[in-house]
Amino acid sequence: QICKFAIPTTFQNDEVGRRVDTSVQHLVSSCVLVLGPLRGISRIRRPCAKMCRSYPGSYKRHSSSVDLLGRISIRDAANAHVLKMPSRAARATLAVTVALLQYGAAFTPAFRGLAPTRRGVRVLSSPMAQYLAQKELAEVEAREARVKEAYEKELRAVAESQGGKDQRLMNRDFWLSLTAGHGDLSMATDPAAATIAGVGGRSVWPGGEAAAAAITDVQRRMLLERGFAGVPGLDWSAVGVDVDAIAATMRNLKAHGWPPVFVFMYDEPWRMCEALFEVMAPLIADDELVLEASFYGWCLEKPVVADQPELEKVGGNFGVPHRDAGYSESHLPDGTPSILGIWIPVVDTTPENGCMYVVPRERDPMWDAAEDRMHKAPHLMSGFPYAHVRPLPAKAGTVLMWHHSTIHWGSSCSAYADQPRQSIAMSFRLREEFKPWTDHDAELYGRRPYSHGELASGKIDVSERLKLCTRALMMYSVWHPEFHGFDKEHLGVG
Repeated sequence: QICKFAIPTTFQNDEVGRRVDTSVQHLVSSCVLVLGPLRGISRIRRPCAKMCRSYPGSYKRHSSSVDLLGRISIRDAANAHVLKMPSRAARATLAVTVALLQYGAAFTPAFRGLAPTRRGVRVLSSPMAQYLAQKELAEVEAREARVKEAYEKELRAVAESQGGKDQRLMNRDFWLSLTAGHGDLSMATDPAAATIAGVGGRSVWPGGEAAAAAITDVQRRMLLERGFAGVPGLDWSAVGVDVDAIAATMRNLKAHGWPPVFVFMYDEPWRMCEALFEVMAPLIADDELVLEASFYGWCLEKPVVADQPELEKVGGNFGVPHRDAGYSESHLPDGTPSILGIWIPVVDTTPENGCMYVVPRERDPMWDAAEDRMHKAPHLMSGFPYAHVRPLPAKAGTVLMWHHSTIHWGSSCSAYADQPRQSIAMSFRLREEFKPWTDHDAELYGRRPYSHGELASGKIDVSERLKLCTRALMMYSVWHPEFHGFDKEHLGVG
């Protein structure tokens, strides 16, 4: 049925597995997009690791020939002519691609005449060109696998042996040297002194309980009705946190070859997490909610005009619409969210410097269609609601949140932005009484979630923080398989 929808009448009587050996011009005039080689098309960037397990194909890279409006560019290698495909036709072809992926390698011999590149799709005119293109793709995949394995081996060693080869990683003075003069974040010798109580903190709600209740009521309704919400204006200085200082330290970590997620080695992000229990409890309707053992940090950079394609860097943008989890995995039977993703910009974010985008719940045709294969691959679904996408510009320190099943993605930083976007993220979930802990959770996160008491008592020491940062890098490595931006010498990677 999908193929009949996508392929015009002219070709419907042909066997789908037969090689489409027609000129690009004829395909365009027939409103048929190129059905590219299975091996190449499968290199669409995956939005999350979970989605990969939904398809036989190996999602790896999003071809630059597909833009956010759904148009596809096809480049004829013979005459270098670039043809733009309209979004309607592009969506139809993506639907066919998904159909092919579902049925696996049976169709592979039929589509060997094309090769995706970062700049378009090359039409290969000879068997030798086809062979070389496939060989090139295989070499890239092999290289990515080798590099990823090497980094993850060392990251596991760091997590399991408290520092791995480089014992500086357990040294408080080493980390303080990376923030000195660049935010001057703290690492108390006694973790209990790093808590809100330890610094004499107070509530981050600036208007007292009445104002907090009013804001919470509005944002909870929006969260339930639209799938996302935001709490602006929190007084982070009340818990001894300066978000500008966090941003400065993240930039300096990045400048020294450390991924920005290592900002969680310092006290201030943890005091933010401790304060968030008070903010999130009424929104998720659980006074005993817990903090998922999963954190991350982003530090974008302005694009550089060059012939070489942009690298997939650690802490770079995730520009593909995705869900963090399926509907059934992230909701109770009555539709109540069991887990919420939290995203906090530490600089003002705008469409120019890389704000987040979401598809509102009421405009998501597959919001709760967990059984549909496209549910976890929203960027491939037919009829993506582009016209209803909403940007989420926000002031630094604003707490943005969404259901894990809400379609969202980050945008890249423009060359005209004053300052690239920087942000941190975490997730809060219902206690185990409502959302049981599973073997999959144990495999994914490595440990059970944190209670408010654990953070308030200062149990998150240097060793625990280091484990979390290394596990975060492995969890998100699907977006940066070669770990560009992470100095390999820091881990002793060969």
